[in-house]
Amino acid sequence: MPLPVHAIAERQWRDYRAGRPGTWFAAPGPAITLPDAYAVQDAVTRLREQAGDVAVGYSGASFDRPGS
Repeated sequence: MPLPVHAIAERQWRDYRAGRPGTWFAAPGPAITLPDAYAVQDAVTRLREQAGDVAVGYSGASFDRPGS
């Protein structure tokens, strides 16, 4: 069964506006693949732009360097 990318994006956007981002990932459910994660990110970006936000970049994960 395909992941409901648009529904997840809408939930992520609602959660963000409510000050509690990421609740979908805290709930039990199917694993998300990297391509699906990018699709959700793109969908959330479109929702935010439709609401008047301006995308100025994307944040990446933080990495620790060995020995630091």
